[in-house]
Amino acid sequence: MLPRAPLVVAALALVAGCAAPGREARGERWPETPAALAVPEPDPSCRGTVQEALGRGGLQRVVVRLAAGPSGRVEVVSFLSPDVTPAAQAEIRRALATCAWAPRPAPGGAETWITTWVHERGGR
Repeated sequence: MLPRAPLVVAALALVAGCAAPGREARGERWPETPAALAVPEPDPSCRGTVQEALGRGGLQRVVVRLAAGPSGRVEVVSFLSPDVTPAAQAEIRRALATCAWAPRPAPGGAETWITTWVHERGGR
């Protein structure tokens, strides 16, 4: 027969742990999940629209900084590379404005992220 003292100690430790205040009560936060940290991604059907804009502008690749606008729509904050003409910038902004994004950006959020668009020869 096993000694009862270790079982009693284990049971008391379990009860004490259950009675301790939780993370929220101690003011701690749970670590962020990958889903909570995910930046919005465009719907794959949007790719063709942006590809056309790049092709019309004669661009093979463009890197842009995006942000959630006050309305919750994605807006181009800046063109990082290459140097893009004002006409090509307007075309790319229009193309990105038609895209659906998931997860939807938070309205008025200050978060920005960087996205690279590549024009595929012979692609959509």
